[in-house]
Parts: sequence; structure tokens; C-alpha cells
Amino acid sequence: NGDDDEANASLLRLYYDGCKPSVRSFTGVIAAWANSNTGMLATDRVSAILDHMIEKRKAAITNAMEADGNANNTNVSFAKPNVTTFNAVIKAFAKGEMGMSGAEQAQELVERMFALDESEELGPDDWDDEDDIGIKPNTRSFSTILDAYSRCARDERDGPEAVRRAEILLKRMEELYVIDGYDVKPNNVCFSEVITALARCKGIRDAADRAEILLEKLIALYRDSNDDEDMKPTVQTFNSLITTHARSRKPDAVERAQKVFDLMCEYSTPDATSYSALIDAIAKSRSPDAGEKALALFHQLEKDDNVEADSYAYNSTINALGAGYGESTIASEALVLLDKMEEEYANGNTMVKPDRHSYTATMQALMRTADGAGIGSRARTILDRFVKRSEDDPSIQPDTFAYTTCINACASIHIDRDTDPKDKRQNLILAIQTFEELKSSNYGSANEFTYGAVIKACSRLGMDMDEKDRLLRALFKECCDAGALSKQCLMWLKRGTSSNLKRELFAELEENRGPEGGQTIPSSWTHAVHNKRNAPRHSFDHSGHNRGNERRQARRQHSRQY
Repeated sequence: NGDDDEANASLLRLYYDGCKPSVRSFTGVIAAWANSNTGMLATDRVSAILDHMIEKRKAAITNAMEADGNANNTNVSFAKPNVTTFNAVIKAFAKGEMGMSGAEQAQELVERMFALDESEELGPDDWDDEDDIGIKPNTRSFSTILDAYSRCARDERDGPEAVRRAEILLKRMEELYVIDGYDVKPNNVCFSEVITALARCKGIRDAADRAEILLEKLIALYRDSNDDEDMKPTVQTFNSLITTHARSRKPDAVERAQKVFDLMCEYSTPDATSYSALIDAIAKSRSPDAGEKALALFHQLEKDDNVEADSYAYNSTINALGAGYGESTIASEALVLLDKMEEEYANGNTMVKPDRHSYTATMQALMRTADGAGIGSRARTILDRFVKRSEDDPSIQPDTFAYTTCINACASIHIDRDTDPKDKRQNLILAIQTFEELKSSNYGSANEFTYGAVIKACSRLGMDMDEKDRLLRALFKECCDAGALSKQCLMWLKRGTSSNLKRELFAELEENRGPEGGQTIPSSWTHAVHNKRNAPRHSFDHSGHNRGNERRQARRQHSRQY
């Protein structure tokens, strides 16, 4: 806090020396606090300084009126806060750690500026005084608040409300600028903040449509302004809209995202994030040809002399190669990209540093190859590379999801009548070894998905029913003790265990009186399941009434996580 402490000390010295601190002195101290990253301390200090300025200014005006019958900057003995002063206070609230509350208080400051300007409580503007630049809010006042709402849009609870307020604030800027002539031109930064807010918020179904309307309005304003650069859409504006389309997951999302990308080329030069966002839209479409489209776009990026691929571009492409359903002939290209990332990073290109997602997404992509029984061992090789890299670079560490993905790769090998029993055995051993390694490591702990994956491996790859029963009995107890029993776990237990073991596992539970049948599952067995919709309420329905529904639920859960 050296800068703000020094600013405070300078202001105090002016008082002690009998000098009258100027508005610049006060504003400088407020700005130092706003940039201090001291959270609530900063907002408390800047509020106190601003209130002090306003109180002293009003008192000075009263004294001047009593002495001379008028008040202006020449005979009022205290500095008048101006728009720059208020903007520094707004920044402290908007950029702090107060979230939605900070954004709301920043907006209240703008309302306070309007009220003080209209009432002239701090004296009329004196255009002969270069420091008296007025107290009316300007574009920066609004854009700082829009940025705060945009960051709040990520919050699951406050996101939709933050977006709504940002849209209302932008509309108010337009009205003030056109009707009242305020210096609040809604420029490209302001539009970009609102579009970015729509891209960040996950709780708005029509976010893409609303963001597209804003871009169309910005382009129209730019054309009507005789190509005013302040109104020209930026790369960030287009990138945010592409991201909004990607997150919408609508059937036409890729087509609309591509149109935005093409439109961007008319106004600016796409960057690596532009390509990555479009690749991400392709990946989220989960179409059968997502991998081919994404890889073609990545190669287009590589040929673009104005753009250099970064980790986000690589990861988005790898993720797309693992998207969709069924086998893919080019999913193995993910490993080629990972190899290239490691090689370029080793040669000094820090922009393509492999991270946790790089390795995990590559393992997921390999699960779509036609490699048969070799998928598990290849996934384990990638996990070993990840662990080795983490030993050399502690900034990236494997986690539960990485280990779970490897176990799931072992469990998901293609099995038919021609499958070599040795291959099944090898993948089963790899799955169990990976599971035990996670439990003994510092990288994380097994969760419901980890247990679901290893139970799946034992259910599919066990040599005979005796071995499956032996393995699954132990895993079931461990899973229930951890409170991680999910519907996926139950589904694979049901498929892999004998009728005798099924009865044994649930023998001591109360009968479920509902139409589903079976036994009631204790909450202690499911308390650690993150999504309670995936926590089973009853055991196997031996009459078969719940069989289809149970299978569908497990498949949906599996597709979301893997």
C-alpha cells in the first residue's frame, strides 16, 4: 500500500503547511486508493474522502454567501469535486471485491452526480477554472460500471440481474447522449461490455439473440457516425458474440458464429481468440464432423500471418476432436496437437504451454478413436506425461478429473467376441492401478464420477462373475462410505454383479414403498454427490419398471461429464 500511504501523507502535509489542497490533490489520493487492491479498506477510504470534500465544499459555499452574497471558485475556500474525482471513487467500488454490491454502489454514485449537478449545491460550474470540469457523469463513469456488471455476469446467482442492469444502463446512455446532450457517448467499449456480459452469463436462454441485436446497433451507429473509431466494433466485441453463440448450443449456433466471424473480417483482424471461440462453437455442437471442421479451422489459423496459435486455440481444437458420439477417424490428431504443444513450449514458445485441459481433453479424444483395447494404455501414457510435467512445473497439477478420465478410457474399450481376454485384463489392471494411485496422491480424491468409472471398468472387464462380485463388493462399500453413490454407480453395479450379491448389498435396507420398488438408499451413501439429481433414492428395481429410466439417466450424466 505504499502509493496510497504516500498520497495520504502528501495531502496531510498540505493541510499542516496551511495550503489549500486542490481538487487534483484529493483526486490523486482517491485514485491511489482505487488502484491499491485493498478491497473494502479502499472503498471506505475513498467514500470518506469524497464525503469530506462535499461537506467542506458546502460549508465553504455557505460562508462565502454570508460574507459576499455570492459563491464562486474564487471566493469559496474549498475545492469542488469534479467528474474525475467521482470517476476515481466509482472505479474503487466497481473494480473492488464487492461484486454486485460494488457495482450497485458505483451506480448510486452516478445518480448522486446527476443530483449534485442539477441542484448546484457545490456551486455553479466556473469555466474560467481549468479544474472545474463539471460534475456530470461522462462515458467513463458509465463504462466503468458496465465493466463491473459484466464481471458479475459470471456469478450463477447474480448473473442474469447483472446483465439486465447492464442493458438498461447502456440504453440510458443512448437516451442521455441523443436527447439531453450529455457527454456519455455509448462507444464500442460500452457495447462490448454488455455483449461480454451476455456471453459470460449462463442463465439467459436468448443471450445470443440479444447480443446480436446490440452488435447490429453498434455497426449502424458506426456507419452513421462517418466511421468514428470510437464506435467501430472491436475484435473483443465480435469474439464475445461468437462465444455467446457457442454457449447457446442452439442447432444453428455454428452457422451464426461463422457469420459473425466473417463479418468481423470486414471491420478488424481476427486474433487467436476469434479462431478459438469459433472452434469452441463447433465443439459444443457435438456434430459427427465437429473434429474435421475444427481441425480445418485450426490449420487456417496456422496459415494466417496475423495470428499465432495459443494454448486456448490448441485446447479448443483438441476438445472438438473429442466431441460428438461414436468413433472418429481423426480423433487421434489430438495427440499430434499435444505433442506439438509440448515441443513448441520446450523450444521457448510460452503461448502454447500445455495445461490441465490439454492432457485431459487429449485422453477424452482418444476414447473416440478406433484403437480398440489400446485406448486405455494410451490414455495412461498421457496421464504419466502429465504427472511428469507437473514434477518439472508445479504450476500445472493433475486433478481428480484427469485420473477419472484415464480410468474411464480403460473402462470404455470396445469389446466384442473377438476381444483378447488379455486386453481386457490389462485395461482392468490399469483402471484399478490408476484409481489406487489417485487415492494415495495429493492430486485430489475420488468423487462419484471416479467411483462410477472404476465400477464400470470392473463391471465390463472382469474375467467372470466371481471376480466381478469380489471387486464390486469392495468398491460398493468404499463408495457408500465416501457418500459418493450415484445413479451411474448403481447402473454399472446392476450390470456387473450376480443376483446373490445384489440381494446381499441391499438386504438390510428398508423396503421402498414407492412404485419403483427396491430398497430406500440412505442419505449417508449419497451425501457427497454434487448434483442431487444424480443421487439415487432407491436401489435396483428387480421388477424392471425402472430399468429404462435408470439407463437413460446414467447415459445423460456420463455424456455431460465425459
